[in-house]
Amino acid sequence: MTHTTSGLSGSGDFGEEGIKSFVRDHECGPVCKAMKLDDEDESEVETPRDSGKAEEQGQGNRRHWATVL
Repeated sequence: MTHTTSGLSGSGDFGEEGIKSFVRDHECGPVCKAMKLDDEDESEVETPRDSGKAEEQGQGNRRHWATVL
């Protein structure tokens, strides 16, 4: 399943809300380890429309997923 900022990739694409939900609820597993993603990374996640707003919306200190989105 993919989530895109436009929400137009298919019936399971929940757009920016889907991306935020994934980032909030995701727990790293074997795929993340294989991709060498650091589950200890404390940087903020920003979507194109929220740039600079993640922390004030209670989303600070989340894993950085920009490299995989």
